[in-house]
Amino acid sequence: MKAVLIAALAASVLAAPGSAAAAACSWTSADLPLPASTSFSSITGAADDGSYVLGVGAASGWQDVALLWHNGSVRSVPLEPGQFPNDVNAAGTVLINSSNGHAQRGGVELNPLPGANSAWAAAINSAGAAVGRSGSRMVLWPADSPTPRMLSGTDDNASWTVAGIDDLGRVAAWRYGQAGEATQSYVWDENGVRTLLRPLPGHTETVVRAIRNGRLVGFSAGAGWSDSVGVEWDLRGDVVRTLTGSTEGADVTSSGDVLGRPAGVWRAGGEVEQLPAAILYGKISDSGVVFGASYGEGTYTPVAVRCG
Repeated sequence: MKAVLIAALAASVLAAPGSAAAAACSWTSADLPLPASTSFSSITGAADDGSYVLGVGAASGWQDVALLWHNGSVRSVPLEPGQFPNDVNAAGTVLINSSNGHAQRGGVELNPLPGANSAWAAAINSAGAAVGRSGSRMVLWPADSPTPRMLSGTDDNASWTVAGIDDLGRVAAWRYGQAGEATQSYVWDENGVRTLLRPLPGHTETVVRAIRNGRLVGFSAGAGWSDSVGVEWDLRGDVVRTLTGSTEGADVTSSGDVLGRPAGVWRAGGEVEQLPAAILYGKISDSGVVFGASYGEGTYTPVAVRCG
């Protein structure tokens, strides 16, 4: 895992984002607390409002633990072998998956589809609805039920990756198809109707990374993804904003501020702000706090970065 994080960190700080207008923002970074004798690996999820932040690490004796930050304090929850914490919402409900195909939402087992033998929960919204996979198909578990509903068009044996679910139950994901097929991204509305997210002119591929309040961000690219450009789509699947100077949009707030790569925030009003270097950023909250991991002296430290 560290090798992957190091590579991503290096990519995120290679260059500063371009700027549509000068932005007056003084970023300050603060370490998130860690329990004694606990090492940190990565941030894996966060509530939209930033009230809860989820990560993974290891306690003494190499016991894997889920790390849950709330109101300035941290709680460490031991994980069984093969378990991984994926996301958390503003109620503090955590999704935990197991390599043996079991998924839990707040300790409640989530069922697979009939005839399937595995479930994997990837993202949860404020109401508690979760989205993930059962076998190769994408599914949604309603907030009040562990019984899944298959999302239309995902029973095609392709490889699907969940980007997220917003508070109205709209889901975003991307599809990596067979050899020669373009990678495509989709959004499902609250009624389960699927819409294709279109690429920029001259591009053939799209990858969606996040959805919030009906806003979708990710990137558009040609074959091979070497020319990727960060974009925002609307629910009709049209590109409504190109994130000039970025290679992708990684997360988005309800008001339209985008956490992009290279490390920066593309404001809804057009300004672009460079984030402090040497931090691997993963999530941005609606309050504007950006969560990530800083690397130094052979270890990672969880951080919250704020605009002063």
